[in-house]
Amino acid sequence: MAHFYGTRAIQVRVKKYINVLRQYKNSVDARVTALSFWHFILVFSVMTEVVKVIVGAVASILLSDPVERVPWSNTFNVEDYIRLIFLAVCIGPLLETLFFQSFILFIMKKFFKNSPLFPIIISGIIFGINHYYSSVYVVFMMFVGFLWAYGYENRIKSQNNPFFSIFLVHSITNSFSILALFLMQHHSFHWRSM
Repeated sequence: MAHFYGTRAIQVRVKKYINVLRQYKNSVDARVTALSFWHFILVFSVMTEVVKVIVGAVASILLSDPVERVPWSNTFNVEDYIRLIFLAVCIGPLLETLFFQSFILFIMKKFFKNSPLFPIIISGIIFGINHYYSSVYVVFMMFVGFLWAYGYENRIKSQNNPFFSIFLVHSITNSFSILALFLMQHHSFHWRSM
């Protein structure tokens, strides 16, 4: 029994778990790399929405900081939607993919040459902090940033349009958010008119 709690036994168990995690990561990497361009876009768009919902729900329970401070109005008119679509679907994803995935990952990989995980983590943290509308929003956008940085790195390895892949995923998921905003506004307008 004393041997079970010994330092050597703990080291062996930790190495075993690390090897299992490495095998799992390699399996996931291989599956993501094998995705065609359009399958990657579909899978990562859906995964982004799932991450937003799950992490957002957990973070809102734990942090009790409402997301209502996100600067969206419920009195948008047509011009506001056109401007929002242009900024959130075109300009925002273009600039954010360029900075948070391309630039930050490029710079961080120079500092962390032996660890591919740290650049992804740093990219995700900076991406989340950049979206400070509430602490809940920062947390779930951080996880979205992790996902997109991982996707970007995977697309670099597979040489399959990393920039355009993440830009398109970002644009699609922002489109979902704008559609949800429109439906919420339309739904509340519909109820007020009754």
